[in-house]
Amino acid sequence: MQLHQYAVVLLALLVGLESTLAIPRFRAVEVLSSRSSSVDKPKPLHTTSSPDVQELYFTQYLDHFQHQDTRTWQQRYFYSNKFVQKYHDDSMKESRRQQAAEYMFLCVGGEGPPLDASVLIDSVHCSGDMLYTAQYLHEIWNVNIHLYALEHRFYGTSQPFSEDYYTNDKLRYLSSDQALHDAAYFLQQQSQNATVVTFGASYPGYLSALLRLKFPHLVSAAVSSSAPVQATLNMISYNDAVGANLQNEQLGGSSACYDVFVQGHDQLNHLVRQPDYHGLLATEFQLCDVDSLMETKNIQLFLGDGVIQWDVQRNDPACTDELCNIAKVCDALVSRAVQGAEWSALAWLSRTMRLSSISAMDCLVLDWNETLHQLSQPREEWRSWLWQTCTEVGYYQTCLPDTNCPYGRGWHPLEQDLEICRVAFNITNVANNVHATNNRYGGYDMFATRVLSVTGTEDPWTTLAFRPEHPPPNHQPFHSVPGASHHYWTHPPKGTDDIHIQRARQVILEQVMDWLGFDMNHGEDSGVAVKI
Repeated sequence: MQLHQYAVVLLALLVGLESTLAIPRFRAVEVLSSRSSSVDKPKPLHTTSSPDVQELYFTQYLDHFQHQDTRTWQQRYFYSNKFVQKYHDDSMKESRRQQAAEYMFLCVGGEGPPLDASVLIDSVHCSGDMLYTAQYLHEIWNVNIHLYALEHRFYGTSQPFSEDYYTNDKLRYLSSDQALHDAAYFLQQQSQNATVVTFGASYPGYLSALLRLKFPHLVSAAVSSSAPVQATLNMISYNDAVGANLQNEQLGGSSACYDVFVQGHDQLNHLVRQPDYHGLLATEFQLCDVDSLMETKNIQLFLGDGVIQWDVQRNDPACTDELCNIAKVCDALVSRAVQGAEWSALAWLSRTMRLSSISAMDCLVLDWNETLHQLSQPREEWRSWLWQTCTEVGYYQTCLPDTNCPYGRGWHPLEQDLEICRVAFNITNVANNVHATNNRYGGYDMFATRVLSVTGTEDPWTTLAFRPEHPPPNHQPFHSVPGASHHYWTHPPKGTDDIHIQRARQVILEQVMDWLGFDMNHGEDSGVAVKI
């Protein structure tokens, strides 16, 4: 069995948005309004569900910017009424409706793994912020809160086309702007005059803020967690932040740990240039073909994003598995490192991490041409996010000389990512696309109101988010979570969450309550503990 390195390249891109033609905002809203009155109301199709969550489908427009295009498709969403008062009869229901406002909380979907019913029960998406807030308001204030999660077009089962989902001609209907108008049309049909608050983290957090920016008549407030609001072509800062995290003693890192990474990759940089050592490297790193190290672009695959495949941005200080966080990785690596041969400790860690997730029989294929071939296949699901990086946001996490990147410095140039755009999508104007995205939405100058931005101080994505160095331009609230990784506070609350994560959830709760007109002191002696 073989593990192709293109999967590793994609992991780096996915750990990680819009066509070059900016559509005037008033025109887009106008299209929504005029077409909605000329079609039948969407008819949800009930499919498999959990006891508390319904999985449904919604009739959505393919193109929100071409008025004459009336093609539709089925977009998946999830709904739960577990925080809605149950009524014995219709008269009681109507009486209650007249007395109390209804609220709609929307968890915005994005580029991550496909959504399922757990998104409104217990998942990393919106549990610690949206569900926590909804449960408090329902239990303390006895208000009705309808919970929704809307899947992003071209992800999961929300596919506008029935076959060959990811061809270039079909992906032209994939953009953040189309997704925002999907959500706006969905809210028009579902909200029924309810007060709407949107929630999201990472790219969905960006969309959550943009929904409030573009559709303030539909969205009353937004919570935006770990949102990279500044589209960036060459995101040098990402791996610089990873290097800083490896040195951060509060996270379990150390200067010794960082040095092992840097020196080990520097040693590998010299070894790969000497064919006599290729056999040794192939054995130590379980490469399928020793000759693959003769090609420069294959070496880029090997060293450019590090010889260890792990998701530093999701660091969990309380995890219990082996090698599951920065502290455990650093402890293991430093204890095994031999001065002058730190690369050998990296090889051990690479083998150990790979064997924990795949068969021991697997070997690693380094083949740049095969990578490009795979990324050009029309049924390759990874193409969706790659398309958005090429057409909208960039976010390319390079590893360049004279930076603090802890990996193979110089082995992940920007050209590697731009070649993917050219070969897989025939896109050559990526820099212009990124610039157009910031012009369209504002980037650091996004002038939205009633948007709460929350970021973790140790999240590599924070360098593109609102933070003390780049606060929102119009005095909108933002909160930095000390020591926190990528939107960790949106995860289901756990007893091991530190005080900063707990405080972040409280900040979100208090801000949403303030915007919705609730008094935080109401019911403070009720003794009700909110548990998700």
